[in-house]
Amino acid sequence: TKSRVRQVQSVQSHSFILCGIMPNDLGPTAGEACASVVNHYSDPIHYALLSEQSDADDIGQQINRKHARNNGRSAPYFDPNLGQPMPDLAPVCEFWYQRLLEVGSSPTAIAQEWLHCYKSQIHPLMRRKNSAIDINDEDKKVERDVPFHATIEILSNYEILLAHFMRDASKESVAVTCNPNEEICERAGDEGSRVLGTCELVYVIADDIFQWSTRLPNKDKRALWRAKNVLLPCLLRLIEHSVVLIGSCSQGRTNSISFNTQFREGLAIATVAAISFIGDGRLNSGDFGIGSLLDWIFESINEYGHVEIPIPSILSLAHTLQSCSLSPVSKPKESNELPESIVSSSFMTRPVVDWSVQSAHFDAPWTDGVSGVGSRVGMGLIRIIHQSSSRVLSSTVEEIVAHTCPGNRSHSLRLILRGISENIGVDLLVSTVRAHFFGRLLHSCSCVDNAIVQTQVSGIFMPMVKRIGSAHHERTAASTALSDEKPHIDIPMRISAAAIILCAALPQPCNNFEMQNKAFSDSVPIAMSLLDDAQPFHQAMGALMFVSVIEAASSTEPEGIPSFVKNFSSITPSLLGSSIQMCARESPPVLTCISLAQSKWIKYLGIYSRIPGTAISPSEVLVMARKAVADILVVIRTQAQTGGHGSNDERIAGALVAGINPLLAHLASFPEAESVEIARIGLSTFLPLIGWSGMRLEVRSAQVSALVGLISLMNGAYPIMPHHGKKIMTEVFLLLDR
Repeated sequence: TKSRVRQVQSVQSHSFILCGIMPNDLGPTAGEACASVVNHYSDPIHYALLSEQSDADDIGQQINRKHARNNGRSAPYFDPNLGQPMPDLAPVCEFWYQRLLEVGSSPTAIAQEWLHCYKSQIHPLMRRKNSAIDINDEDKKVERDVPFHATIEILSNYEILLAHFMRDASKESVAVTCNPNEEICERAGDEGSRVLGTCELVYVIADDIFQWSTRLPNKDKRALWRAKNVLLPCLLRLIEHSVVLIGSCSQGRTNSISFNTQFREGLAIATVAAISFIGDGRLNSGDFGIGSLLDWIFESINEYGHVEIPIPSILSLAHTLQSCSLSPVSKPKESNELPESIVSSSFMTRPVVDWSVQSAHFDAPWTDGVSGVGSRVGMGLIRIIHQSSSRVLSSTVEEIVAHTCPGNRSHSLRLILRGISENIGVDLLVSTVRAHFFGRLLHSCSCVDNAIVQTQVSGIFMPMVKRIGSAHHERTAASTALSDEKPHIDIPMRISAAAIILCAALPQPCNNFEMQNKAFSDSVPIAMSLLDDAQPFHQAMGALMFVSVIEAASSTEPEGIPSFVKNFSSITPSLLGSSIQMCARESPPVLTCISLAQSKWIKYLGIYSRIPGTAISPSEVLVMARKAVADILVVIRTQAQTGGHGSNDERIAGALVAGINPLLAHLASFPEAESVEIARIGLSTFLPLIGWSGMRLEVRSAQVSALVGLISLMNGAYPIMPHHGKKIMTEVFLLLDR
């Protein structure tokens, strides 16, 4: 065929080029080989047979079997479920495979040099306009417009050839060690180790993933399918190869501070890139739900990874009843005990908010939930990252998962993420997440030396707003294509990575206060930025991350005052209050998350206000608690008076259980009747709720929540409650008849 003739001609032409290459010139030979593969698959003959206007379902009828295998809906060979054995090399790749084996000293060295060709040969083809990676003038010559299908062919064959070298390296009988003095960047005139170059490549490949995730070819169904199931998984596979190569270079260098820093940074970037393809682990996609992340934060885990006795959800009626302030005449041993009938009741132990609604889920458009290729490849990469990071530990998370929670993919994912954060350092992992979220990942990595200026920051956490029409905007408009002043708007993958990693990695024991304090200081700006966002779901995500920080800070014995308390205590109350006002009529999960964050924050301040030397006094915390309760009561009072319809019942129950009832119980724990000032507005909200009629679970949940809040309110405002006894008892007795 013409295609076969063209391939033979290409191989013959390149064989003459190689005649002058010396046997030890592995770097130039690898560069020449990569350029040959790129030029070969850029030829129009390899993709002209595919009609750009054809529908994805008609591909098999329009092309032959070979092109159907390469360009149709077939999963990549490395997919653990749908893939096939490693395919044979194409003639041009086979020629360069044999040639590089002749030139190179070992398959590992060849694989490293071949991987380093990505930045100069492949990245210019993959690079998007908003890429944070700058390329030099030499590499810009390679940058050209290549059709999408040709890009897929180039990337696939590049990865297959690398996989063959990796397979040969794994078969070597003698362990391969890296020479610390060996240089990998001589063709660019830079000195560095193999680890330095490979860690830099991890970021380059990750940046291509970030850019492609937000600019998918949505108009072409076939191209969209291939982007989700071939292109992005191939990029993840390249990161996996990089992580394996970094691990192969670790022998004999674990005592090097420089190596450990670059090693941990590379693994942190790889984790950030992979986690957005897995989500919360419940589905075969990058989607995740608020309810799953809440379970990660509050689930009780012992040292062996076993879930202890089942406990009611923190947003259940049983939990709010158990934590409410009972009458002072109650016996102490009975105050915290619930009858077995209440604990075992599904109505009392279920969450009052339905987390299965669409508004409580994050959709990851860069993954295909039907095929699940990206999710499985991402999960495999996460496991490889953990194996590489745990080389200094005696046991691995996989061993724990294997005998404690078989089949629970979400629970296994959380344990793996916690293991990674423990091995590479939770402070480094969270710092990488923060840099990625604010679009400054390039500047935070010591292994990347070609940084360009991107987003500037002003103040504690907010990116500087670029004023349209200003001189600065005119100067930078041609050099940057950011669509919003907040980078997470431009690349939603930044929200996904931050939410999943922070909710999994932070709530775990940490004996190093300085490390934990730095992790908190890097997490809170992300939460504050999302709480200040205009999209309700983003505000819920910010509240969820803030709850994760508070729970992690509350779970350890205080060795000092975390810096985020004094740095953000002045802006947090107003930020949470404004978010509650904005989301008063939004989906119930959104208002519930923000209310939970507010109550957790105030109760956390109450603990630290008793420590000498703190900048906030207990009386200030009480004032803050009363104001927060009053603000939420004002928000839901109008809804309570209109009845339980239009999600009012579920929204009110979530706000009561998550925000109002915990704060009322906190106020009632003081003997000075701290709830007197809010008693009137509390009664005007609770009594109409108790008077609702209806048999739906949501209505009954709102009524029970109101009764629990009424108990704490009466105990916290006991001096004036006898004056309201008649109307309180009237509503309670009427409730018995409903």
